[in-house]
Amino acid sequence: MGFFILQDIYFKKYIMAKKIIRLTESELVSLIKRTINEAHPEPVIKDERVYSINFPEGQFRIPTQTREEIVRMIQDDLEDSLPTLEYFVSGMGKQYGQPIPKFIKLSVGTSSTGTQEVNARLSQNRLNELKGIVKQALQTSSTFQGKKLSPETIERFIQVVTDYRPTSVDRDFYDYKTSKPEDEERDAYITIDILETKGLSSTDIDSASDTMRSGRGWYFMGMGDLDPKKIVDALRRVETYTDITDMERELRNEGGLENFLNSELSKGGDEMYWKKAAVSALNKAANTSGRNNVATIRNNQIVIYGIE
Repeated sequence: MGFFILQDIYFKKYIMAKKIIRLTESELVSLIKRTINEAHPEPVIKDERVYSINFPEGQFRIPTQTREEIVRMIQDDLEDSLPTLEYFVSGMGKQYGQPIPKFIKLSVGTSSTGTQEVNARLSQNRLNELKGIVKQALQTSSTFQGKKLSPETIERFIQVVTDYRPTSVDRDFYDYKTSKPEDEERDAYITIDILETKGLSSTDIDSASDTMRSGRGWYFMGMGDLDPKKIVDALRRVETYTDITDMERELRNEGGLENFLNSELSKGGDEMYWKKAAVSALNKAANTSGRNNVATIRNNQIVIYGIE
């Protein structure tokens, strides 16, 4: 009996009553696609750390002691993110196709005392210096047990927020050479987003959806009273955008999530209070996944948009 595993589902070839049950290639592809689209976790940003570095006028090198201190702090702050990185980049989470966000952001500035060409070259050197710090932090981390991340892998994690931030001076009118440099003009920043893995399991989605159904009172199996709080509290369990799409699919027999919420939350008192609470829960989950709001209220009705 052969089998392979895909997201906790076992596909087996059974021999029962001398009859072999086989899937055609198209059926197998369809089944795999449905499985991949089921509830699964996402890499999300839960916090951030910002390191500010001030470069001396005209300089781009960071003193060795300061560099080592920054490297150690980055390694400490990234420790909580590493399980998520490994899971989605090279572990079981890779099958979900969820990209790791560019969670390392770099930004540098220059004063106006140099020519535009000199400032551009200096800013690039400062960016390279910051990248070197990030690469050193990741490649010397003890968490990887002696293994080094490839430069290509690290580059995938880095986002240059701006090429650089030159001080704005009207060079057609003013003599930039007479401009007085300010310390803050030469500030550079390394921003590290702390990652975590979030998202409900299929069982959790089923449980939350059933709780929402039970909030309908006698409409659900002929028992209990309408309880909009129970419906909204269950909806608040969703953590990510994927959870929303999973709940939309789970409530398809009730007309989908939007229809369910509008139908049930319109029956009791404090209708707008509960509808606004539902919209807030949906948008919070979408924002956790780095997406824009997906719900609003129009003409006293909940509108859910952007669900893929």
